[in-house]
Amino acid sequence: MSLLGLAAIAGWAGVGLLLLFWRSFLPAYLNKKAENFATHEDINKLVDQVQAVTTATEQIKAKISNEIWDRQKQWELKREMIIEISKAISEIEEAMLRVKSVLSVRDESQEWRESYREGLTKWRDASALLDRDRMLVDISCSDNTAMLVGQYAVSATNLCSQMTKKQDVQGLRRCVP
Repeated sequence: MSLLGLAAIAGWAGVGLLLLFWRSFLPAYLNKKAENFATHEDINKLVDQVQAVTTATEQIKAKISNEIWDRQKQWELKREMIIEISKAISEIEEAMLRVKSVLSVRDESQEWRESYREGLTKWRDASALLDRDRMLVDISCSDNTAMLVGQYAVSATNLCSQMTKKQDVQGLRRCVP
C-alpha cells in the first residue's frame, strides 16, 4: 500500500468518524439546545408574569396606603372639628351664664349695664364662632353630627333670646352699643 492509499483510508475513516459523530452527538446537542431555548423562553414568560404580579401588588399596596392615609386625615379633621365645636359650645354656655347672672341681679346701675353689654358682646362673639364652626362641621362631619350641632345652635339662640326678652326694650337700647 502506498502512502496515497493510506491517506485515502485515513480520509474515509475520518469521514466515517465525522458521520458517526454527526449521527450520535449532533442530534443530542441539537435536542439539548432546543430544550435550553424552550426553558429560556419559559423563564422569560415567568419573569414577565412575576413582574406583572409585583406591579399589581405594588399598586394594591399604594391604593390601600392612600385609602388608609385618607381615612386617617378625615378622622383627624373630624376630631379637630369636634374639638373646635366643643370650644364654641363652651363659649356659648359661658356667655349665656354671664347674661343670666347679670339679668338675675338687675339693678339698672351703670356697672350693671356695662356687665350686661359685655355679656351680650360675649354672646355675639361666641355665637359667631359657633356659626363658623357649624359650617366646618357641615363639611367635615356626618349629617347626624351637623344636624345635632345645628339643633344646639338654634336652641341656644332661642334660650338667649328668651332670657333677654325679659329685659325691656328701652333698657336694651341703653345697654347694647
